[in-house]
Amino acid sequence: MSAVAKSPPLVFLIVVSLVGPFATHLIVPALPKLQREFATDYGTVQLVVTLFMIAFGTAQILVGALADAYGRRRVLIGGLAMFCVASVLCALATSVEMLIAMRVLQGLFASVGIVLGRAIVRDVTDGDQTARMLGYMAMGVSVGPMLAPAVGGLLYENLGWKADFWFLAAIAAAAAAFAWFSVAETHRGPATGFRFSVLIADFRTLLSNRRFILCGAAICFNTAMFYCFVTGAPFVAVELLGMTPTSYGLWFSVVAFGYGLGNLMASRVTGVLRARTIIMLGSVFVSTLVVVEGLLFWLGVQSPAAMFVVMGGITFSSGLIMPQALAGTMKADPSKAGSASGLIGFTQFAFAAAFSYVGGMAIEGSASALPLFAIMFVISLAGALAAVLMEE
Repeated sequence: MSAVAKSPPLVFLIVVSLVGPFATHLIVPALPKLQREFATDYGTVQLVVTLFMIAFGTAQILVGALADAYGRRRVLIGGLAMFCVASVLCALATSVEMLIAMRVLQGLFASVGIVLGRAIVRDVTDGDQTARMLGYMAMGVSVGPMLAPAVGGLLYENLGWKADFWFLAAIAAAAAAFAWFSVAETHRGPATGFRFSVLIADFRTLLSNRRFILCGAAICFNTAMFYCFVTGAPFVAVELLGMTPTSYGLWFSVVAFGYGLGNLMASRVTGVLRARTIIMLGSVFVSTLVVVEGLLFWLGVQSPAAMFVVMGGITFSSGLIMPQALAGTMKADPSKAGSASGLIGFTQFAFAAAFSYVGGMAIEGSASALPLFAIMFVISLAGALAAVLMEE
């Protein structure tokens, strides 16, 4: 392309980006019903969520490279259309095995939205505007996992579990139609076709780029710390604080709200403060607040407010970091923005999966939340080190 295409509406980019996170959690309230309907065990039914997440995370590594090779528009429309088809097949599933298989297919194509949303932003913006747009997108996307269980529960209670998938199919069809008629190609380079040798070369280039490595490390360590908390917090809340699952869910919304507010603040201060300064400040706040949370529990101040309000401050600080760091990975090599988006998305998922396990192991059988906070602090220091080593 000789000129930069007009940016698609921000609302559209948010919608396609939150398809994956939203689809992950929408079906959760219906899992007990699925267990009874398909006469299977709960562990098998949980694969509807687990294997979706694995497919969603793994596919990102290819989606970005395909978009660099064939263009954003073609891959976006094709991915949304196939997600729509997979959603319909989920609704028509007659066995748990078919449902699980179709959820894997759904997860593969759900990755298109979040990868290309970021890549398109990089294509059509420069400088501080990239971080600002990514911040607004992240704020919108963070709402998805928070609203999905409520929406899924409402659909399930009134229309049955299949309504969840018909709803997702409708969203994907509408988004694909909008993209077909209203979204122009934004990739500035020529369509070169996909080759694995080019993919490997692109990844090698990115992984030798200092900016990509350090910004990616900041993203991954903040993601890892959050998922440590996600897996450890239910045990602390229910077993140590005596909270009900409903109370836990309500308090956890403070954590999600903090992240969204941090994204909004990051968008507002972009251009006022340098990107590295924002990342540094966010990293200092994260580590400090993890220490505060640990000290409160060590001193016996153990309450839902002590855990979730402080964690809301931590996610607010992470919300400051993430848009700037994401913009940094996209800017590392603009010609490979799709590959960069896919690679960082896959790496985020890998860190989330690994440290979810670590968080669960840290708290299992413990009479204290301190092991969880200790691990979170070490991870936060790794993120802070990446920030220190960054260059403007």
